[in-house]
Amino acid sequence: MLEQFAQRRDQLNDKWRVTVQFKAKVVGGIPAVGSELTDAKRNLLEVWLKQRLGDKLTEDELAAQVEQTFEEAFQDGMEESSTTFKCDENGVYLEGRCAKAHLKEAGGRLGFHKPVKGTRPSLRQDLHEGLHVDEDRIYLMRDGEHVTKPDGFEDKPIRVMTPQGPRSAIKRTAYVERATCTFTIRILNMLVVKEQQLVDILAFGQDLGLGADRSQGNGKYEVMAFEKMS
Repeated sequence: MLEQFAQRRDQLNDKWRVTVQFKAKVVGGIPAVGSELTDAKRNLLEVWLKQRLGDKLTEDELAAQVEQTFEEAFQDGMEESSTTFKCDENGVYLEGRCAKAHLKEAGGRLGFHKPVKGTRPSLRQDLHEGLHVDEDRIYLMRDGEHVTKPDGFEDKPIRVMTPQGPRSAIKRTAYVERATCTFTIRILNMLVVKEQQLVDILAFGQDLGLGADRSQGNGKYEVMAFEKMS
């Protein structure tokens, strides 16, 4: 980025560096597709990506995202896995867009999407378009080191609907225990959303949880560091 635009970008935004400590397990949320990308698994990834990105991708971009997601998925060599983490040469990570979605969801649960008469307008658009997480990859760390693979896999019975009716199945999810992660939140400084709203969002987000399988209590965290960056 040209220095002129980098400086102006920093002037337009306030930034905070946040470190969170997961209280127990954080669960990977991308479909586990094993070591071979079959047509069935390609279709699964397409559906999963469309659910998260909607109509934002062209067909060519969607195809490229499918290939990229397959390449980045942690390969545990076990076809029965349901969900896992993305992984690269550094270790397993959560996607930055997942952290942004988490912050937006927490804001919505706190009622920030609704206007308060005589006090403030709806913050829905501000949270959607003016709040960003800088990192594309938020690495899971423990004791100052990158977590390089999931700590284990948890099996749970679930009910699924098939053409033959409801059936029982096993959902197998990858998890990491008691990890930390650090990411940067950037907010356009001309918006109504300020530091106090961000503190409220993170405070509530601790109990909402980050990652997958949150209905089972996974992904809950504590904010360990919160620093405004100059």
